[in-house]
Amino acid sequence: MDTDTDNNNLSGEITQFYTGKCVFITGATGFMGKVLVHKLLHSCSGLDKLYLLIRPKRDVIPQIRLEKMFEGPLFKQLKQVNPSCFKKVIAINGDITLPRLGMSNEDLTTIIEKVSVIFHVAATVRFDEELRKAMIMNVEGTRSIINLAQKMLELKALVHVSTAYAHCNIPCIDERFYRNHDNLDDVIENISNNEDLDEKALIGEYPNTYTFTKAIAEQLFDKAHGLPVSIIRPSIVVASWEYPMKGWIDNYNGPTGMIAGAGTGVLRTMLVKKDFVADLIPVDVCINAMIVSAWKTAQQHTERPSKIVPSIYNVTSGSVNPITWSQIEEYSLESIYKYPMSTMLWYPGGSFKHNAYYDVICRWLFLYTPAFLIDGVSTILRLPRWARKLSVRMMKQIEVLQFFTLNQWSWSNSNLNNLHNSLVSTDENSLKTFDFDIKPLDWRIFLDHYILGTRHFVFKDHPDTMNYSRKKLKILYFLHFIVQLAFVFFVVYNLMSAIY
Repeated sequence: MDTDTDNNNLSGEITQFYTGKCVFITGATGFMGKVLVHKLLHSCSGLDKLYLLIRPKRDVIPQIRLEKMFEGPLFKQLKQVNPSCFKKVIAINGDITLPRLGMSNEDLTTIIEKVSVIFHVAATVRFDEELRKAMIMNVEGTRSIINLAQKMLELKALVHVSTAYAHCNIPCIDERFYRNHDNLDDVIENISNNEDLDEKALIGEYPNTYTFTKAIAEQLFDKAHGLPVSIIRPSIVVASWEYPMKGWIDNYNGPTGMIAGAGTGVLRTMLVKKDFVADLIPVDVCINAMIVSAWKTAQQHTERPSKIVPSIYNVTSGSVNPITWSQIEEYSLESIYKYPMSTMLWYPGGSFKHNAYYDVICRWLFLYTPAFLIDGVSTILRLPRWARKLSVRMMKQIEVLQFFTLNQWSWSNSNLNNLHNSLVSTDENSLKTFDFDIKPLDWRIFLDHYILGTRHFVFKDHPDTMNYSRKKLKILYFLHFIVQLAFVFFVVYNLMSAIY
């Protein structure tokens, strides 16, 4: 039986939209990009080709990088069910930071003549990236995509992935353009060509170079008249809810680093306003919204091509299904105790702190001081020192997150609601396949799967190690109790000595 034909007969309007079309994706080897590729191959099996812009990395050519990506656990089941779908995927040698995306004339011609849908996902997600590098990747790369799109003969939709925090200098963010710079070209040229940059002065109210450059990249589309564009602004993208498997995650970014630190018993303090909403969005929810937005943009472009304006969607959870940092603390620890990591260095514990001084004291007591002691013992035993370096690196990652744990925002989502209403009014298959309604999500259950995903896919702990990990947790709990008891005895003894 022809699998593609059979799937198309049972598919809905959105799957049919992608049938016969060629899709071009940047950032396909990243976290969101992988899920997007998987979803399109699985749920839009009638598409013609997937062109993925992949740069050579450490002398590994794009085709080899693509093959290695497909060998990962994410694509294992899809390979078993529909191995022929991977023949549709073509690696394009290029680089988002280079002129014309670093593509050959032949590849450029192919994209211009054949591609109907662009998903621009590539970006540097390092919050502390050097400004010029962030500008080249996030702004100049986006400008190259716009220039390419303006030459394309079959373009139906261009989906640009921004961030809900692109305008985090204001507390209430609407689904519209914000013109932060009157002379955008001058700002870009100044940053690109000036050797002596005062980064803090340039980014102003923005907390980091990531949000600053994503805001500038958005503003480029304000001048891209006539292009069928939709801009997706996800909040903090985390592990998958349902698709392609519960809890899938492949990096330490954002809350995953926090979970990894807490799960290993290393992270015991973090500065947080507990009653603030933590706006998390599962990756599969975001990917579905992207795929549906491309369909809707193409539909609008067909109906009124001369009046097309970019659609902006805030893909957030806080106004629909909120979870506070306090709940994350509670649910995560419950899940960590339920599904402990085999890589635990100490008994997981600690807590979020609302007082900065208390947080610093706890860092020194429970992170830096033990790290110095461990490295001291390692030096005596002539073993490699690693604890201090690990503690410093972890706290740097946590400090980058602090702006987002000490502030909260509200996002309007009328455009996203309208997009979902369009999905609901299509057909049952489209709604079932591409639904992005986050209201039914149970955060407590989700965090169970998030911890399991971190355990299995990030730490690569095999499920068979669970019993070992639970025994280790009990031993570490006993040792933790002994250390606490010794500490209390030490304090009481010294107090009694001082008194008498």
